[in-house]
Amino acid sequence: VCNGGHDQFFFNSTGIVWKDAIEGMHMIGAEEIAANFQKAIDMFGGEVPFDRDERGDMLDELAEKEDFDDFEEIDSFYYENDDLTALMYEYVKSHPAEFVVDGEYDYFEMDM
Repeated sequence: VCNGGHDQFFFNSTGIVWKDAIEGMHMIGAEEIAANFQKAIDMFGGEVPFDRDERGDMLDELAEKEDFDDFEEIDSFYYENDDLTALMYEYVKSHPAEFVVDGEYDYFEMDM
């Protein structure tokens, strides 16, 4: 979203993570940002296609609507209220056990 707004987010391959994104926002307590993101999802009818071509077609349909503002209001809210990074850091610090891998990690060195 920070590089092209919500339109770019949904247009690019990143659009497939929309469910994960909103669930993560709720998980870390970013309720206002999640509600804002939900407005973008609602423009797609409440479900955003995982298929990139389908998303692109839907974005084209949205762009043809007379009242469509290219997510401008949603983007502006996001940019003015972008505290996601701070909330993510706080969540990780408050839930360290969720970020520990229980198992083995195969480490290898690359020859340079």
